[in-house]
Amino acid sequence: MQLPVTPRRFDTVYLKSLLKNKGLLHSDQEVLFKGNGSGSDKLVQHYCSHSSAFFSDSMIKMGNIKPLVLGKVGLNCRKIN
Repeated sequence: MQLPVTPRRFDTVYLKSLLKNKGLLHSDQEVLFKGNGSGSDKLVQHYCSHSSAFFSDSMIKMGNIKPLVLGKVGLNCRKIN
């Protein structure tokens, strides 16, 4: 199976592939869109039909992600300063 490629855009192509039962990973298909009317099925269908809601909700959620900072950042990634 091949990843739907839209590398320069943030879009709903991946979600639309789930609706066609062509999810990239079997686990994605099983969890995100089973086709049985589950809550996640309804969400995938909603976002495919209302891309503006997808963009709005996604940007809000991504904006709330806090970066995890572990270790040290240095000029040489192979050693800790």
